[in-house]
Amino acid sequence: MTDSTQSLDALRQSLGLAIADHAAFDGWTMAALDRAADDLGISRDEARLVLGVRAESLIDAYFAAITRRLDQRLADADLPGMKVRQRVRTGVSTLLALLAPHKEAVRRASALLPLHGPRAARRLWALADSIWHAAGDTAVDYNHYTKRLILSGVIGTTLLAWLGDQSEGTTETLEFLDRRIEGVMRFETLKARGTAALARLPDPAGILGRLRYR
Repeated sequence: MTDSTQSLDALRQSLGLAIADHAAFDGWTMAALDRAADDLGISRDEARLVLGVRAESLIDAYFAAITRRLDQRLADADLPGMKVRQRVRTGVSTLLALLAPHKEAVRRASALLPLHGPRAARRLWALADSIWHAAGDTAVDYNHYTKRLILSGVIGTTLLAWLGDQSEGTTETLEFLDRRIEGVMRFETLKARGTAALARLPDPAGILGRLRYR
């Protein structure tokens, strides 16, 4: 990646965060983008050139910045030294802490781009990938994809719970997250037992082959 590309990405992310400061009141609109440009001391035309004029692009820039911050925060958290459930809990709770200053802006973003939509799915996948990467996951087979798919679902449902949570310290959301993680861990345990049981069964192809040549 060239320095110019890095600078452009950095500008997009800075604009995304600055827009979120105004999106709670102005929505993900050009008014919020113009105010963000003013905050950063760049021209409004330049900001529009960098991000475009669609709300989806503004929201994407914000979540790209959050994903980058999540990478940085988790790099110092020593996730590989934790048990799996603690890695996931730390990753998702860290994400919630990063989003907390812009909760109303995130709420308005979710109204524009529901968390079950394809664009939001890509965003959730990126967040899940960041958490698994920080956790030291090196899987390259189908486990690479299933882990991220499952965690994307956990993040998405937890964000929905968080948006409606009025409890102090978001305790209700964290309890919800713990239940989701427990459910996933129980499923993974059952799946592993099922896989082990199937491995112990006789090979049907081998049995049929022996029958054929008797």
